[in-house]
Amino acid sequence: MHFLLTTAQKRGISLYIVGGFVRDILLGRDSYDLDMVTTMNPRALGLEIAEHAGGHYFELNVEHATSRIYLVHEGTDWEVDVGPLKGRNIMEDLQKRDFTVNAMGISIEDFSRKKDWWNYVLDPTGGRTDLQKRLLRVTGEEALHKDPIRILRGIRLSSKLDFLIEEKTVQLFETNRALLSGVAGERLKLEMGRLLEKPAARSFEQMYHLQLMEELLPPLGELMERSWKYYSPRGLEHSLLTLNYFESITDDMPFPMHWEKMLQLYLDKKVKGGWKVRQILKLAAFLHNIVGYSAVPPDKNTGEVLQRKEAGYVRNYSRRLHMSREEEKKLDRFVLYYIYPLWLYRVPHRTGGTLYGFYRALGTDTPGILLLSLVDYYALWDLLPAREKEYLPSPREYKKFIDNLLYRYFFEEERYVRPPSLIAGSEIMDRLGIDEGPLVGWILEIIAEAQAEGTVTTRKEAIDLAKKEYRSIRNGKERIGRSV
Repeated sequence: MHFLLTTAQKRGISLYIVGGFVRDILLGRDSYDLDMVTTMNPRALGLEIAEHAGGHYFELNVEHATSRIYLVHEGTDWEVDVGPLKGRNIMEDLQKRDFTVNAMGISIEDFSRKKDWWNYVLDPTGGRTDLQKRLLRVTGEEALHKDPIRILRGIRLSSKLDFLIEEKTVQLFETNRALLSGVAGERLKLEMGRLLEKPAARSFEQMYHLQLMEELLPPLGELMERSWKYYSPRGLEHSLLTLNYFESITDDMPFPMHWEKMLQLYLDKKVKGGWKVRQILKLAAFLHNIVGYSAVPPDKNTGEVLQRKEAGYVRNYSRRLHMSREEEKKLDRFVLYYIYPLWLYRVPHRTGGTLYGFYRALGTDTPGILLLSLVDYYALWDLLPAREKEYLPSPREYKKFIDNLLYRYFFEEERYVRPPSLIAGSEIMDRLGIDEGPLVGWILEIIAEAQAEGTVTTRKEAIDLAKKEYRSIRNGKERIGRSV
């Protein structure tokens, strides 16, 4: 702060701390996101700050000359934004902001020098009173017209701060919700990503009841009602309960300590596009219910799950949010495959080959699908009538089943997930006298499945099995490839 103060004094400029930083310190919360406005050229000031602190400078908004600096101060990561003063003075600038609790500011001089700095906070819209009431209130309807994404931001802030949204603000959200349909997908994804970084069940419930989701992801309400009627109990309630269970389980991690770290690393892994696996899984927990339970088990050869037409809506939602291809693919697989573990549970005689096929179909998404299946089952159990529960495993029994699948995935990989190659495809082609093609891959899969069963453990046994399988194909069907 001393550098900012001396820079402001030296250059004779006005420099104010505004927004969320002021709000958080008045609430007694730690904050490392510093927003400032200045009468100086923000880019020039941003470059000076970055050079002085050894930070990284970025142009955040070229049109509005806003800069961002990432820096480390006393071992803590800080994000500093510097923008121009909007309006004739600081009071006009603050009045143009989104919510009253964000429309407060203080000069760098008062904040740095006054021991009772809180008495010098500028508050033209009554933000401090709303802080005391724990109330989120929009500064005016014009704020929503200017930037409709503030509706979603309000929902997120309400959940983050545990504030009640003022009644008139709720009405303004409802009145102006149609404006959300015109917001660019990139901005929706950014705001939705921030929402999914924190506990999101309350936010999703608020968005749904205010019919905001209908504007963002139509026709979600209709699909939820349909899922309630045909596929699962109490559509929306099931989805919100699933999301609640997911957030609870991934916070508490009721798993053995030696895999807890593996699961956390998996959930915190960033996917190409910027979202973490955890964020995609949370969205899947909310949306999975519209696809519903598939009556047809996964194909035993391909592992593919029957796709209802509702799955297409999930892909449309991915594209509405401008998710990357990898993010879209993961969301798609999570909502389609979450039922697969329950189907596997119902297989009467599971073998090593069955498990190999299961892990092959789920691939690297296995941990996420297992977690989603578990929390979906918890939600299902809570909502089912007692007479239907007698045909299902108890939650404790199903949790034990999921634990075993996770253990095999993490610690018995060489047997069930990716058995080591005993023979190469080129050698199969040479020994059987066949050309490259799907048949080679099919025989390799047969060998891998036998390895998972424990019936093939050596290279010789793999070769013998390859010959046997090829003979059965040659004798039973038309010849494939060259003669042996």
